[in-house]
Amino acid sequence: MAFGNREKKKIYVGYDLGEETCQISFFMPGMDEPGTASTIADSEIFEIPTVLAKRKGVNQWYYGNEAVRLSSDPGFFPVDSLLSKACEGGNTLVDGNEYDSLSLLTLYIKRSLSVLSFFCSTNDITELRITTASMNGETVDMLRSAADGLGLRDTRISFEDHAESFFHYLMHSGADFRNGGQQAFSLAGDTLRSCLLSCSGNTKPLVVTSDEKTYKGFSDGPGLDRDFLDCLENGAMGDDVAEVYISGSVFSRNGIDRSLRYILNGRKAYEGSNLFSKGAVYSVMDKASGDVSDDEIIFLGKDKLRSNVGIRAMDKGEEIYHPLMDAGTNWYEAGSELTFVLTGDRSIPLYITPISGEKPYVELLPLKNVPERPEGTLRLHMVMKMTDVKTLKAVVRDPGFGQIYPETGLSWEFTVILG
Repeated sequence: MAFGNREKKKIYVGYDLGEETCQISFFMPGMDEPGTASTIADSEIFEIPTVLAKRKGVNQWYYGNEAVRLSSDPGFFPVDSLLSKACEGGNTLVDGNEYDSLSLLTLYIKRSLSVLSFFCSTNDITELRITTASMNGETVDMLRSAADGLGLRDTRISFEDHAESFFHYLMHSGADFRNGGQQAFSLAGDTLRSCLLSCSGNTKPLVVTSDEKTYKGFSDGPGLDRDFLDCLENGAMGDDVAEVYISGSVFSRNGIDRSLRYILNGRKAYEGSNLFSKGAVYSVMDKASGDVSDDEIIFLGKDKLRSNVGIRAMDKGEEIYHPLMDAGTNWYEAGSELTFVLTGDRSIPLYITPISGEKPYVELLPLKNVPERPEGTLRLHMVMKMTDVKTLKAVVRDPGFGQIYPETGLSWEFTVILG
């Protein structure tokens, strides 16, 4: 699928942030498909080591391959495991001083984005989507804080996990989920990750779900082929898989001939290292353009809302449905804020529609000790967000009604578990 005719002056970047390496893909006007940046000229080595190095006694920092090279020099202090250290919080000791671990990760992301300088200025990036192996509330909060420190004021920054990036990559590579599942394997440290995307039945729209598993005890060495094959033979390979994607140079560096022969028995296989970063570019481009993959196919990964949430309101004398949260949105990106006038009963009805085929239902948010006011003058402000994929938090407050009824300071908090 080509993107040569997309709107001009838009630059989209997908940033795959891993514990050991990162990859950075991008799309800009004039390109037919996303490309991937390399720190090594005229090469297709896209993996940038997630490592910093500080010169002893000087506030001078290096990143990536240069940092790895300097790590053995006694005049430098290497810092690795940047992602896990930032997730854990606290400080990291470097050159006798304590540095905030989140600030170190932010510095690395900012420095590594400079690899795009040959193609564009980072200040011109329209959308930046950061993808990691998995997301949870703490990881998202940490990445948001890191993104705030990048200084990209005109760039929209968003997040997703590898499963969603894999889905969007597949949608643009012509994969047909009706012909079998699509599985990706990636290796970081001693952990092999499997992501299997598949659908059951032939529904309309076709619903694609993910099954993600991890396997420990792997190493970057000659025994990788044997260990990988053992893992495949003992159940890591999904049933009815049509295509397998092997992501990471660690596989090609060690050679996995026996494992590939096993995989290729009735399946297709692809190797590469920029699968997820390119998928993140496709993902953000689809969202920006409104072409969210395909009207016939939707992705429901583990982080996706399974229900639509909305309210009913009067507009010019007619009752309308006003959406608050849409099914298929990552829970950590879902949220809504609105001000409205409550009429009738002193409760807010939320209309919840599961997309799994279950019956829609209404969840009432009762408001206690509401001030007595004439009909049509009870103005309320409501903020909603998800704290996990099923838990909705709503905070309602009374902002008053102009100068007639001043703000009371009253507020109500609710927790709703979405079915």
